Amino acid sequence: MVIASAPGKVILFGEHAVVYGKPAIAAAITKRIYVKSRRIDSGIQIFSEDKTESSIEYVKHAIELVIGTKRMKKQGIDVTIDSELPVGGGLGSSAALSVATIKSVSTLLGVDLGKEEIARLGREVESKVQGASSGIDPFVSTYGGAIYYRDGRFDRQQINPLSIVIGYTGSPSSTKNMISNVSHLREKYPKIIDHIFDVIGDISERAKIILDASNRRFETRKSKICDESGDLNENELGDLMNLNNGLLEALGVSSFSLSNLVNASLLAGALGAKITGAGGGGCIFALSSGREKEVSTAIKMAGGVPIPVEISFDGVRLEPNSRKNII
Repeated sequence: MVIASAPGKVILFGEHAVVYGKPAIAAAITKRIYVKSRRIDSGIQIFSEDKTESSIEYVKHAIELVIGTKRMKKQGIDVTIDSELPVGGGLGSSAALSVATIKSVSTLLGVDLGKEEIARLGREVESKVQGASSGIDPFVSTYGGAIYYRDGRFDRQQINPLSIVIGYTGSPSSTKNMISNVSHLREKYPKIIDHIFDVIGDISERAKIILDASNRRFETRKSKICDESGDLNENELGDLMNLNNGLLEALGVSSFSLSNLVNASLLAGALGAKITGAGGGGCIFALSSGREKEVSTAIKMAGGVPIPVEISFDGVRLEPNSRKNII
């Protein structure tokens, strides 16, 4: 029996514009999916309280790809899934499931896979199930930390610990539908929408500069320049989040529930708040900066589910065989 886990993720900046060649920044979070695998006589058995048809497909394709790396004969494998991520919440649950399954099953079968290969196979699983994949989610879930992505290239992004509260609307998000809606809007108003994408790209670039500078100060233990609200860089990150969210609203990917959660978070003292992922449903996240309790309460009062998290610097990993609720 082998247990592996992989983290979910948030898109900090750049969703939708990234589809059109602009940069994006994503980061792993401290909510994970756990996958336990064990050998059985034959077939593939999958158990999960939140099992869906798509989750079954992700697990089956992940197992098939692992077996295919060594051209092994079919194996009997039982898989149990325990998720801390809401299904369809835009937090990379599909990628985390794929990556954790690949790690668990490959270890069970004695197949030695490095992180680069796990990320590649995770992207292949997503492509098989979804029809296409940028690779952002499986890369972040495999390596942890943050990444800067542009035009198919992944660069590790230095980032300091951040306190974040995610707000889940309770409604799943459809990436396919939202991307299609934005595409149709761009066909109708190409010059205007392309300009919006350009500005979102500029926001992502500015955010990268802030994160890089903040990390350098953090590493050298230099004193930070602060105002009454806290660290100046966190304030600017919050400003950029708000600007990015306004542009996502302009693209039509928000909803009444998402807007409510964003506004409630800001009124409770968050430095910034925005949609994360495709929009339409799913989640927002707020940069809470010491006001996690107040922001969580505001999100709950606005009808959402608050999920306090931090940036996870651990990617996919093996777990000790002691997680009672899935053994």
